[in-house]
Amino acid sequence: QAYKRSSERNTLRLSYARLLLEAEQLDAASEQYREVLRQDRTNSDAHFALALIALQSRKPDEAYRHFLTLFESGQRRDDAAWFLGQIEDERGNYREAYNWYGAVTGGSHVIEALLRKSYMLYKLEGIQPALASLEKLRQHGNTLLGPQLYVIEAELYYEDGQPAQALRRYEQGLEAFPNNLNLVYGRAMMHAELGDFPSSERDLRYILDRLPDDARSLNALGYLLSNHTDRYDEAYSLIERALAITPDDPAVIDSMGWVEYRLGNLERSLELLQEAFKRQPDPEIAAHLGEVLWKLGHRQKAQDIWRTALDESPNHRVLRETVDRLSR
Repeated sequence: QAYKRSSERNTLRLSYARLLLEAEQLDAASEQYREVLRQDRTNSDAHFALALIALQSRKPDEAYRHFLTLFESGQRRDDAAWFLGQIEDERGNYREAYNWYGAVTGGSHVIEALLRKSYMLYKLEGIQPALASLEKLRQHGNTLLGPQLYVIEAELYYEDGQPAQALRRYEQGLEAFPNNLNLVYGRAMMHAELGDFPSSERDLRYILDRLPDDARSLNALGYLLSNHTDRYDEAYSLIERALAITPDDPAVIDSMGWVEYRLGNLERSLELLQEAFKRQPDPEIAAHLGEVLWKLGHRQKAQDIWRTALDESPNHRVLRETVDRLSR
């Protein structure tokens, strides 16, 4: 009878915790989930929820403990292995990430895990073993996986410093899967990387003709126009639409900050870029934020941001170009 009452209380607590999560009251929800675990240390829903909250709160060690408990208990093993792989991936522990991704044998993340496993192989052994592993996946004849295989192969070539080969892979993918919009988007990015901005714009407009509210393409085209043309008003309009659709996306906030900079609105640009950098301290955002600080005369702050970003991403092209150009 006592066990039954405890079980009923935990059911109520789990329901209440979910309501708190929906209201974005993470601390209060966490306390309810922890109380569930005090009554039932094996409760998989509480472990999983606390792990996700920890990830959202940027506490990977805490998240890792909960996911590991789930995996070792045999509960939600595939989900737990996927997230354990992501945590090790983010830490740069590629061998451990490779092993965790390999432990995902089913569920909603199985395809992503297969692709990330190949990327980990690239980090560990280089591009040829990674491409060979992807070719084995292709030979299984999974047509749903097919376009994604071309995307990740192209991304591997790009990361390996071979953008022309990446572009060729996107072209080959579009021969096999005509009009696949993910492949068209990837090709647009490689055209831009190789300096063919008209072709990049053409591909992005092709996507927007079919998906007018695709925030990713709106943002990419707006950023392209703000960076490589003087069509700043048009760029602003595109990024403004993207921001209305995804107001919390740091990449879009960064683009809006950058087009404000191009328009000469330095204070507004600084405000937006600081917000983007706070949400995601990415090297390209660091480059933009540093440039605006530099133009405003805050040169020591700019150099501090660049120095930290270069320590983590010493070969980032946009960051390196910005620092070299302004520090001359």
